[in-house]
Amino acid sequence: MEEQAVAIVACTRSGMTARAISRFRPPMPIVAITPSDATARQLHSSWGVQEIYVSPAQDIDELCEVAVTRLKQSGIARSGDPVVIMAGSASGGAQVTDTVRMLIVPERRRSSTFHKKARRGHPCSLTAANSPQCRKHRG
Repeated sequence: MEEQAVAIVACTRSGMTARAISRFRPPMPIVAITPSDATARQLHSSWGVQEIYVSPAQDIDELCEVAVTRLKQSGIARSGDPVVIMAGSASGGAQVTDTVRMLIVPERRRSSTFHKKARRGHPCSLTAANSPQCRKHRG
């Protein structure tokens, strides 16, 4: 899949994911979403990283929604633009970035039908399950 993402979103607790992406100096903005105020302050000095502080009780789908909302508000992304979301988990004590999602910014807020599909792990992320962008449902 050859898409030109308009932004990379890094969901991070420690800031390591955002800093690792920053080292490559990508041409698009890096938006770091973190539940730690200290991490947000530290990321302020990382190259190309815009930090967003969020409450710690959010899951990946909620973080994606927050990120897309902020990207649209700041003018970085518009409806139909592709965005890359990277997140990690603490498996066995080690923090690893193990989730990458490519999503298309929706025109409006997602519906409750989509919300249920996304929670079941549907790969379409924030796009509707039957949209032309969905690899699983293309003809």
